[in-house]
Amino acid sequence: MFNFFSKERRTRRKLLEQSRDLVHMARKVDSYKRDILDPADLSDLRCLTTNLHQLRKNRLSRLDTLQDAYNALDALLRRFGGHIYPVTFLSENIEMIVVAAIVALGIRAFFIQTFKIPTNSMYPTYSGMLPHVYALGEKVDRNPLEKFWSLLADGAQHYSWQSTADGKLSIPFYPSMPAIGDFGPAYFQMVPGRKWLVLPAQYREYVVFIDKTPVSFRVPRDFSLDDVIHQTFFPQYRTLDEALKVARDEGRLVKTESGAMLLKTDFVFKKGDAIVQFDILTGDMLFVDRISYHFRQPKVGEAIVFRTGKIPAMHDDKYYIKRLVGLPGDVLSIEEPVLYRNHEPINGVAAFDKNNTREGLYPGYVAAGRLAKGFQETVPPHSFYALGDNSPHSGDGRYWGFVPEKEVVGHAILIVHPFSSRWGLAH
Repeated sequence: MFNFFSKERRTRRKLLEQSRDLVHMARKVDSYKRDILDPADLSDLRCLTTNLHQLRKNRLSRLDTLQDAYNALDALLRRFGGHIYPVTFLSENIEMIVVAAIVALGIRAFFIQTFKIPTNSMYPTYSGMLPHVYALGEKVDRNPLEKFWSLLADGAQHYSWQSTADGKLSIPFYPSMPAIGDFGPAYFQMVPGRKWLVLPAQYREYVVFIDKTPVSFRVPRDFSLDDVIHQTFFPQYRTLDEALKVARDEGRLVKTESGAMLLKTDFVFKKGDAIVQFDILTGDMLFVDRISYHFRQPKVGEAIVFRTGKIPAMHDDKYYIKRLVGLPGDVLSIEEPVLYRNHEPINGVAAFDKNNTREGLYPGYVAAGRLAKGFQETVPPHSFYALGDNSPHSGDGRYWGFVPEKEVVGHAILIVHPFSSRWGLAH
């Protein structure tokens, strides 16, 4: 007998919960569809909703009476509930998804914005995409768990460039470019494509020749294949530029009819061989504080994020991250490797001190562009001056000038991914 009453209590409790949810859905249908429902149907809906609500609140109501009221309202809702009732995953969660999206957009617009670093202009403080290069001919055989962990921890994605013909390898390069070096980078073109098979994106498409057969290969638009080529084919040289100088002296670097430079090598590949194999380690993902600068001025030494659309010398509208080195009225100059602010070596953060002394991986400041040897810049009102920590490989204020005050979005506060030695508070 006790089991009977216990079972009845459980049944009643479950029905009361279901009735509460059904009343909620009925009121939702009423709110959403009252202007298009037949007046008689709307009257029945409200009557049955009120009846079930009152029976649910009455502890003395019989279980069978409550069940009949539930069934009647359920049947009515199934007639004209549409996308609201019966409940599906989408109808149940669409409001939550929309609200969450609005909240996320609000947080991004006014408080915290994520920013992924594509290039290495701020290295070693922050890292852009870096290659992990495998030796020529090395077999890369990792199980799915290793691949998953590499993707999770380092954001690593594996690339393998396969030969489509038999023969010797030749690599085209751009001709020399002013202020960059004796030789330009490996030849590539920007081509359209799709990210995650859906979103439109731009990619770098590189090409090499196996004998006379062109073989093309795509990588993300901000990733340079130069380091991969250097480490794969010319690891004995300190830089790729040095390897190209030797090749020129040996007569293996020739100019083509198009004006490009073609490096002929002795590396032989067969169809299906991997020309290069490497992982791209993802750039640092940062949280950017968007709110602080509404209450205070940016400080020299902070890594600021800004938009480039209003910088006259820039031709696109992107987000950049550089280190703030000059406020309005500041006078800047470079005497390698030292950056001077108001005629004194700049200080205030570790990156300044390390660059000024070429400590560790910090290469020192390079006198170039508008801050070439013997030149100085005075920052105008309502503007800032920003430089990359990786001065030899940074397109920054030396080349395109000043950052308008209103274009500064915020400053980096946290590195959230990958889980490297840099993870944690941003500097």
